[in-house]
Amino acid sequence: MNYTHFAANSAGANIAKRGVKLYAVNINTKGATANLLTLYDNAAGDASGTVIAAIDTTAGPAYAIYDCDTLFGLSYVLAAGTAADITISWE
Repeated sequence: MNYTHFAANSAGANIAKRGVKLYAVNINTKGATANLLTLYDNAAGDASGTVIAAIDTTAGPAYAIYDCDTLFGLSYVLAAGTAADITISWE
C-alpha cells in the first residue's frame, strides 16, 4: 500500500504513471472557500482524462473508500480557496 499526502493547491500533479488501485481519500483537515479535489485516470499529472471523483473538501474531515482500478495512472487537481490537507491511499 502506498500513500500520497499534500496540503497545497495544485493545477495538476501525478501520483502514479501507470494503472493502479485507488483505495481511499482522507480529508484530514477541510479546505475553505470552494476548495475542490478532482481525481483523474491519467498519467499526465493534469486535468485531463477520465474524472474518477470531484470532492468538495470544504465539507470537513472525511474518509471515502473508492477501491477502483485506473487504466492509465492517477493524477489530481486541488483548486480554489484554501487547500485541504489530504491523504490518498493507493497501490
